[in-house]
Amino acid sequence: MTDTIESLRERIRTLEHQHKTYTDLQLVYLPILMDDIKSENLLQIEKHGIQTKTLEEWVTFTVEELGEVARAVTDHKYKNKPISAIYWEAISTATLCLKIAEMAHTANEINGDT
Repeated sequence: MTDTIESLRERIRTLEHQHKTYTDLQLVYLPILMDDIKSENLLQIEKHGIQTKTLEEWVTFTVEELGEVARAVTDHKYKNKPISAIYWEAISTATLCLKIAEMAHTANEINGDT
């Protein structure tokens, strides 16, 4: 009977973990996030150099990174992988998104709204 009760407790813990929700923290940790994004930016430049790509290529890279976030979420939920993998994949994705935003901002500053 003890095994049955313990297995039920484990099943409840598993179900609670599978349905855990997360609340928007309103970017109160933005300074920490930006430090990690800056570090990720330097790692990307070290790995790939300064790149010149079309916007479509930049978006393609970003979508691929977002797929890595999805994989990390799935691995966390179903394979009990650490949540830190989600964090670092999200940081990689955010870095690429900010690069695209910076390019669009700069193009708008130079060329006007085109």
